[in-house]
Amino acid sequence: MIRLFFLLTFINFSFCQNSKIELFNESNKYFKLNDHNNVILTLNKLIELDSTQSEIFYRRGFSKLMIKEYKSSIKDFDKALLLLPKDPKSLFNKAQALHEIAKNDEAIECLNQVIQIEPNEFDAYLKRGQIYYNIKFYDKALKDFSLVNNIKPNYDYVINLLGLTYYKKNSFQESLKYFNRLIQINEFFPSAYNNRGLVYFGLGDYLKAIKDFDNAIEIKPLEDAYNNRAFCKVLINNFNGALEDYNIAILLNPKNEKYFFDKGALLIKLNRFNEALEAFNEAIKIDSKLARAYAGRAFAKHKLNEIEGACADIKTAKDLGFDVNKLENLIKCK
Repeated sequence: MIRLFFLLTFINFSFCQNSKIELFNESNKYFKLNDHNNVILTLNKLIELDSTQSEIFYRRGFSKLMIKEYKSSIKDFDKALLLLPKDPKSLFNKAQALHEIAKNDEAIECLNQVIQIEPNEFDAYLKRGQIYYNIKFYDKALKDFSLVNNIKPNYDYVINLLGLTYYKKNSFQESLKYFNRLIQINEFFPSAYNNRGLVYFGLGDYLKAIKDFDNAIEIKPLEDAYNNRAFCKVLINNFNGALEDYNIAILLNPKNEKYFFDKGALLIKLNRFNEALEAFNEAIKIDSKLARAYAGRAFAKHKLNEIEGACADIKTAKDLGFDVNKLENLIKCK
């Protein structure tokens, strides 16, 4: 298995000077403390003394990856690979860094090389599958997740990913099979209930969806489960219950613009336009490019007779690519 953590391996330093060994041991000490900045500083000194060791560049690259210095970490992994070509751990972590800066094709190529070197390395299939999932290549993601599932058949994390990927493909019945299996393996996995609730929602069975969101929340107060349950409650006309759930979701994660938008949409439905305006304002503060929030705010302003502000929001929503035809027909702007 590829080691994603700091390996306490022996390095063959030239002449084995005490100063090199001391720096090497010092970097290990900092790593155990998750002090990656000092790991990097210590390895900088070590590289000044000996720049011939692949492992040192790998370690420094890994610490840079941990503090999100992705481009710099890639340079270190490249140096490590020059000194030790086809080193699977350097290739794997280079792929992680490339994925973080959206260089997905290059990341996948690195993982392909890892798989060629170590064909039974499930971490590489898992990471490649996650990248395919993120870029919406769901069939390729399913192939990789299935390979991991064959190697580790009761790995709950991968079973969850298989269920989610089938859900994204709108293959709801297949998705249900995986979430049902996951719950049989681990009945205390809150995301399994939350995600199965999404499947029931997709099937239009809102009561079953709400029951699964209830189960997820009972295990762990997931903000997504509260938000999802609120959405279902709106559809069965339980507006007060929905508003309560939106407020809890926001309390748990006040940095998620979606929760404020969904709350604002409900408040519009309830003709509570001042409160809706406040919710859309908060959504826009978090994400100034959330086009639908400008559209929602435009409607609220229209209802509050703030026509100039409504027209400004319609223009912004339109500039951000939102279809504002209905709003333009409703609100006559100059």
